[in-house]
Amino acid sequence: MATEAKRVVTLDDIKFNKDNALLAVVACIPMIAVVVFLVEKKDLFVRYYAAQFSVITLVLLVLSLVVCIAPFVNLIGLILTIMAALKAYKGERWDIPNVSKFALDLVNKY
Repeated sequence: MATEAKRVVTLDDIKFNKDNALLAVVACIPMIAVVVFLVEKKDLFVRYYAAQFSVITLVLLVLSLVVCIAPFVNLIGLILTIMAALKAYKGERWDIPNVSKFALDLVNKY
């Protein structure tokens, strides 16, 4: 019995679907992004944003717990969330430096 190879998603495969614009915005909210990533299985644009913000959620959580600079970390999180939400609603794919590679790996793995 031959096993079917899983298709590898590339950045070129991630296309905006106007019908899911609001879900893409919601996927930019830390903590909620994790839920969106686990629930949304079809829309790669939404999954990509959710994967990026799942990684950012983890980084912000660790930084706020370990470094004890929570107000600064929260400000960075808020700025990233607003910038990403605006881009997601417009249908622009935003590759966050140092995060997008991990996000694409998540999309391909899960």
